[in-house]
Amino acid sequence: MDIVALSIIMSQSRAKESVGIALMKKVMDIG
Repeated sequence: MDIVALSIIMSQSRAKESVGIALMKKVMDIG
């Protein structure tokens, strides 16, 4: 297992989560 690759995958998944949360907040504001 490559620790660097694992950390990159983790950071990418976190970025996707934060984007999803931001989209949810925008939808809540509009609604």
